[in-house]
Amino acid sequence: MIDVHFQLPVLFTSSSYVCPRMLLLLSGDVELNPGPMIDDQPACPYFARYLEPLVDWEPFALSLPGGITQLDVDVIKRKGSPYLRMEALHKRWLQANPTASWRNVINALKQCKENELARAIEDKVKGNPKDILQNHSYQLVHASSANICNVTDALYAKDLIPQLTKEAMHVSGVTNNEKSSKLVIVIQTQLEGSLNPEQYLIDTCHVLINQKHRALTDIATSILHQLGQPIPTEPTPELPPAAAAVSEEVDASAKVDAFNIDREGIKELIKRHASDNEIQSGEIPIGGTTIKWKREKKFSGFQLKWMCTCEDTRTGLKIKGPRKNARDGALEHCLIELFDKLKKK
Repeated sequence: MIDVHFQLPVLFTSSSYVCPRMLLLLSGDVELNPGPMIDDQPACPYFARYLEPLVDWEPFALSLPGGITQLDVDVIKRKGSPYLRMEALHKRWLQANPTASWRNVINALKQCKENELARAIEDKVKGNPKDILQNHSYQLVHASSANICNVTDALYAKDLIPQLTKEAMHVSGVTNNEKSSKLVIVIQTQLEGSLNPEQYLIDTCHVLINQKHRALTDIATSILHQLGQPIPTEPTPELPPAAAAVSEEVDASAKVDAFNIDREGIKELIKRHASDNEIQSGEIPIGGTTIKWKREKKFSGFQLKWMCTCEDTRTGLKIKGPRKNARDGALEHCLIELFDKLKKK
């Protein structure tokens, strides 16, 4: 249960509000290097810069786990400036403790009663919930599209999104990718309106992990890691067999590399997503994007032919394939041509 309700009465009708954020989500143009995280090994420039203000640094150095000795401290003392001393301490500490982390730094500062500096560094390395969510928004859009209704229902059940959003995810005529883009926008807005953004994001991550979807679990785990939070280890309910099979199938396609896929890989995609004789159009999630496809019957003289069009939703690249005798052969040829064009972009 979150602590504030932030309704969005114009969310799905105001294109001026939705479109700029949705374009950012679909483009993937977000910050991918958020800086140091609490369990990362400290990089020397950050370590020296953050700890340069520490006047009484010797007790801190001796409190670091890994075996810094008084002899090490005596050698480091000879450096000419606080910054150079912290550089030397960093080098010696990582030699003694290759698994060193920012968490170790913060704990050592607290042990030495340097609480103000510890809090300042903790704020820098824990990450801002809004920025962390934005950094993962592109991946979250594509991962949640695989099971958008279940994800939405689970978030609504925990009071993490408004009812309007839940209802919008069940309408027809809108692709799952568009729905998931809108859902992530709602999550971002709810987080910004929450009195406790970090707890809201933690609760959201727990819901995502409970979906038992590999990509969603990876994203939620990464977010919790950047927040310095433990990863849930308690058993969670399994998806029904049919839902689990669909989830695994979509997830497997999403992990395929569109730039390195071979002919056999393309045939496998067609088998998974376009083998039904009754379906003449659809979508194939692959490598962070979605390929829309459509096939039509054409007559060449008295002979029936098949023709396909394929479009990459991320770049807008559209390919119209040649007429082929075989239904799957037409789609295969069209996909091969599309992937070849994507490699050259």
